[in-house]
Amino acid sequence: MNIITKQTLPDGYKPLYELNICSNKLKDGANLLAIGEVIPLLIGKGKTPQVWLLAISDVSSNKFIPIVVQNVSKFSSIEVTERKGKGEVTISGPEGIILTVKKTSSSSAKISNLNLSSLGISIQGKNSVLSVGSSVFKNNSITGGALIGIPAIFESNYS
Repeated sequence: MNIITKQTLPDGYKPLYELNICSNKLKDGANLLAIGEVIPLLIGKGKTPQVWLLAISDVSSNKFIPIVVQNVSKFSSIEVTERKGKGEVTISGPEGIILTVKKTSSSSAKISNLNLSSLGISIQGKNSVLSVGSSVFKNNSITGGALIGIPAIFESNYS
């Protein structure tokens, strides 16, 4: 799998009309985060939400690595649990839950629990509050693009 950008979306990805992340509404395929061109978290439509998740592999290496590809873990320390009857996906690691996302309709989903800090990204959220570093996001709405854009701190040699 190549690194995910707006120009290189993965095969099998179908955008949601709306993704609610801890009270923040992302519409028409909008994403939570873009680091330069890279989209580290991508969630799409499916019987259960389909998740692609990247981590910063090493700050000095300037690379991202895939952790979860369409709900399949790429590391034994990362567990993906699908509750198909409930339309819910939970991704956990050694430090606890990384993400819980639940389908709310055929074209929408809701993230109620999010902690990307173990992946090198300082974003946490629970219920109705999303924290990015020392900033708090609550009840925002965005159509297209990314709610949070961070300039590329890495060179463009993504793996």
